[in-house]
Amino acid sequence: MFEVKDDGNNVQLFDEVKLKGSTTETQVLWPTHCVKGSKGWEFHKDLEIDDDAIVVEKGFNELVDSYSGFFNEEGHKDVGDVLRENQIEDVYVCGLAYDFCVGSTALDATQEHFNTYLLKDATRWVGEDTMKVMDGKLLDANVTLIGFDDVADE
Repeated sequence: MFEVKDDGNNVQLFDEVKLKGSTTETQVLWPTHCVKGSKGWEFHKDLEIDDDAIVVEKGFNELVDSYSGFFNEEGHKDVGDVLRENQIEDVYVCGLAYDFCVGSTALDATQEHFNTYLLKDATRWVGEDTMKVMDGKLLDANVTLIGFDDVADE
């Protein structure tokens, strides 16, 4: 079982804890995932990536699980900068997990004034309760929920 110490209290995997040095920010304790150089960090073997594709890395601060693909730690280029530099206006979001990283990325895309589409059938969620909370946030932010078939022919 995963276990860490937090101010002298034992906390468990999936507990929500206050971030070190923060008075308000909290985050969920996830299993180790997407660690640079690990199998979980690699792109799927069947994913076709153009030679001129731009890959924006994130997650440089090991104390913070960066949910959104849009914002990075200080000093690192973020996705919004790359999209604006390439005059991209539409953002399509999918992947894991809908109720955390995918949803947060979609919310930030709309805050950055991109037309944002979330392919709900091309993502999965951690829990029904958190999925429903994210549904509300996405609808409030005017993120367009679509399916893979809506973009497959474009």
